Formats: sequence, structure tokens, C-alpha cells
Amino acid sequence: RNLPKLLWHYPAWAVTNLSIASRIPLVPGMFDIAIIDEASQCDIPSAIPILFRAKRAGVVGDRYQLSHTTNLSRARDNMICRAHKIVSLRAQRFSYIDTSLFDLFAETNGVNPIWLLDHYRCAFGIAEYANQTFYGSRLRIVTAADRLRIPAGQEPGIHWSEINSTIEGRTNGCVAPKEAE
Repeated sequence: RNLPKLLWHYPAWAVTNLSIASRIPLVPGMFDIAIIDEASQCDIPSAIPILFRAKRAGVVGDRYQLSHTTNLSRARDNMICRAHKIVSLRAQRFSYIDTSLFDLFAETNGVNPIWLLDHYRCAFGIAEYANQTFYGSRLRIVTAADRLRIPAGQEPGIHWSEINSTIEGRTNGCVAPKEAE
């Protein structure tokens, strides 16, 4: 009964798809919109609790960036799909291994993905490589090069630095001190 008052004072919430259950009550449509960023890294099941709590959804992602990771084997994924009668070619779009939340939305009838064309975050050489390799040269690279933090003596772009370092064992893992430096 206090939910309307809470939402009046706190109309915007930021949570991860894995922490929503412990942060926000399970109330259908309590938010006008849920915006899920980095949706290409999000599996479908973990987004359902967020989508349930929203009247509408905005799904933001990029199929050319990282996808979600899983330890689920393809055989187990296929077995689960068969057990739940998700076997038709159309239903394969719900494959846990192969389909991110972004993929699901982008390939849904009536959804028209919008390309964001301006790129602001990388030096020209890095962004142009990705632009040509993955985006068919559709991006406009508008990074303010004068605001980039480039190591002294380096030119902006992609570089390879050969580091020969020993690896030291630690109680919480390993470290290569020269590489870290």
C-alpha cells in the first residue's frame, strides 16, 4: 500500500537483473518502463523479473559486443528445450546458449532496432578498426581526441607491448608484476 508513495519519491531505480528480487517488490507493471542496457550480455531468463515489473521495455545492446556467458552445455540446453517443447525452428530463438535478450528483441516482429551511429569513446584507430570489421563503416567516429588520456610517448590506436614477466603465486591467485606495472 505504500508503493505509490515510494515511487513518487523515488521514480527511477537502478538494479542488476540478478539483484532485483532482493531490492524491488514483485509487483507487475509497477514501473512505466524498464531500460535494460548491455542486453547483448543478458540472458533471457534473468531479464524476466525486470520485464514483469514494467509496463514497457527499452532494450539497448550491440550484437557485435560481448554476449552472455554460460556453463550450460549445448546438449543440456537442447535437452531442456525438448523437455519444455521448445523444438520448432521458431522456438529456437529462445535457446539459452545462442540468444541474448538483445537478440530476442531485435528479431521480434514489429520491433525496429535503432542504430546509434555516433561513437565517442575510442581513439580513431581503434574505433575505425571495429567500424570496418563489424559495422560496415556505418559509424561516425566523433571522439574528442584531445580529451583522451594517452600514455606519454604513445600515439593513439592499437599497440602491442611485449612484456617478459615471471608469474608469482599468491594465496588468492597469480600475478605477473611487470605486466601489471
